[in-house]
Amino acid sequence: MDDFIGLKRGGAPPQAPNRPSAPESEPATTDAERGGGGGGGSVLGFPAANIDASKVSSKPAWLKMELPRGENYQRLKDTVRGLGLATVCEEARCPNIGECWGGTKSGTATATIMLMGDTCTRGCRFCAVKTSKKPPPLDPNEPEKVATAINK
Repeated sequence: MDDFIGLKRGGAPPQAPNRPSAPESEPATTDAERGGGGGGGSVLGFPAANIDASKVSSKPAWLKMELPRGENYQRLKDTVRGLGLATVCEEARCPNIGECWGGTKSGTATATIMLMGDTCTRGCRFCAVKTSKKPPPLDPNEPEKVATAINK
């Protein structure tokens, strides 16, 4: 196992390479004082490249998402909002909502309805859904609203 992390049996751990350091009497300087900033200078001690913004390419097509739209999307949005239901899609701010709610050419659109309100009691750090240890009271009509949404 010691060989795996770079130690030899009975040996000392590898040392960092020697790096030149500024004399202790030399005061610290900022990028601006060294003529940096505005495209030059340094970032974390490394020289920053001058970047020509006209040569920076945009995101590749496969990474771009279209804005949600279309008949299926609007119909599903109106149904969910009209019935006062919460969906994981909206509450979690899902970037792929247009793909699911937009559906396919056959007209199938998908939404994941949150049961028992729009508040989660778990509080996962990676999730954007609203959380609370004591969520608001349940809607007694929610089961009927969900059934209505499914039938539409």
